[in-house]
Amino acid sequence: MLLRLCLAVCLVSLCLYQTPLQAELKTIQLITMGGAITGTQKDALSGKFKLSSRSAETLVAGNIEILELADIKFKELYNIPSQEIQQKHWIKLAKEVDKAVNDITIDAVIITHGTDTLEETAYFLNLTVKTKKPIILTGAIRAALHPSSDSTQNLIDAIRVATHNDAINKGVLVVANGKIISARHIQKNHNHSLDALESSELGILGYVHNEIIDFHQASIKKHTYYSDFDIKTISELPNVDIAYAYSGGLSNIKKTAIKGLVVAGVGSGNIPMTTLKELKKLQKNNIQIVRSSRNVGAPVYSSKGSEINDAYLNFVSANNLSPQKARVLLMVALHKTSDPNKIRSYFKTH
Repeated sequence: MLLRLCLAVCLVSLCLYQTPLQAELKTIQLITMGGAITGTQKDALSGKFKLSSRSAETLVAGNIEILELADIKFKELYNIPSQEIQQKHWIKLAKEVDKAVNDITIDAVIITHGTDTLEETAYFLNLTVKTKKPIILTGAIRAALHPSSDSTQNLIDAIRVATHNDAINKGVLVVANGKIISARHIQKNHNHSLDALESSELGILGYVHNEIIDFHQASIKKHTYYSDFDIKTISELPNVDIAYAYSGGLSNIKKTAIKGLVVAGVGSGNIPMTTLKELKKLQKNNIQIVRSSRNVGAPVYSSKGSEINDAYLNFVSANNLSPQKARVLLMVALHKTSDPNKIRSYFKTH
């Protein structure tokens, strides 16, 4: 009788001990978009991989460490290479993320994504999803079954960051190669090396090393919860194009069917004088001009000493946004207003 009583006490104690541990596991909504992270590669020397030959569920189930980090819910939203992602994919993804973060049972969202256009998707989410919950994007340079793939480690690191309290209210983050980078500053700088995803010169936010999550700084630009934009009000986006400047010229400019044009200018966003007149006409025809730089990460300002007077021309300078990110911000800005002064304020604050 005494033995039975002791066993009963031990079982109750064990249950009471395990319950807090189980309760500590956070719930993550994992949304897959395609890309190398869930793809397979024919051989180590081949750059070709098949999409979703290995699902995210298989990737997670094959790693005991991942299963111990969080309770994961899976949703394959798309299965496409990232160069095929368009505005309609951004909007559908953002609405899916918005739905997840407004679910009280979901603590964080992770999106797996091809690396080629990951930075644009991350910035769009950063501008349009209003939440303080962690939203993490990650990808891989080498496909999941490549012998030296970075897919599993990047996913583990993303889960560790997503479940960490310090990731709350930091905006959309990208986790790759042991680094934590803000959506505003993420950029793909290399095609093949594992450190392809890097930050602009303003620097990374922190590091991931095994179980250690170490934040050093945070972005002070408006994002997510504090953004002036909201995916709930967006069903489509105006068409915005990018023109590339080069010595003595500018790539062909579409004169119809666009609402905005980002110029990847030379140096500090400068434009050949031979094409400046054409841009002036576009601006007068309510096609908003934004000056960025083909020097990725280099800031473009309009000061008294600038060669182009943005205020006089009603142009907008892109700050340190790359041409592709300036396009994202211009699209969501034009969704709200066509006032150049208001759009200029968005580029200063977001």
